[in-house]
Order: sequence, then structure tokens, then C-alpha cells
Amino acid sequence: MRPDKFTVKMQEALQAALDLTSKHGQQEIDNEHFLLALLEQSEGLARPLLEKMGVATSSLLTQLEAQISGRSRVQGGAQPFVGNDLRKTIDHA
Repeated sequence: MRPDKFTVKMQEALQAALDLTSKHGQQEIDNEHFLLALLEQSEGLARPLLEKMGVATSSLLTQLEAQISGRSRVQGGAQPFVGNDLRKTIDHA
């Protein structure tokens, strides 16, 4: 995975996912953090595309936030890292 090869929006989404992970005191950046970051992007494509497909994005946002908030927290300043599931998702994309 080479972030320098990603589009600006993709890099912004990864940074936002990192920020979400840190905000929640978690260490592993996973698909849920990334999807939430994509859905919250201004001028991003994820939300309009999902809405066009009939996905209730407001409900999806609520579910993602609840799922992320319910995860265990890490103390002690551990550095966030991209988890295996997210790495696989990005590699397949």
C-alpha cells in the first residue's frame, strides 16, 4: 500500500479515518473507520453513489458510529495502524 499513489480524496479519507481512530482512543484503522470517513467527506463520491443505489446513508452513518464507539479503547499513546481488513480492501480497490 503506497499512499503517495492515492488520489487526494483518498489520502484525505485515510487521514480522516486515522483521526477517527485516535478520537475514539483506538489503535486499528479498519473498514468501518474508512467508510465513515468516506461518507463524511465534503464533495466526496461515496455518499452520493450509495444514495443513488438506494442506501439510507443517514442510517448507515448512525450504525457505523455506534459500531466504532462500542469498540475497546487503547491507552498509552499507541500509534494507530491500518488493519489487515482495510489493507485488503484498499489493495483490491
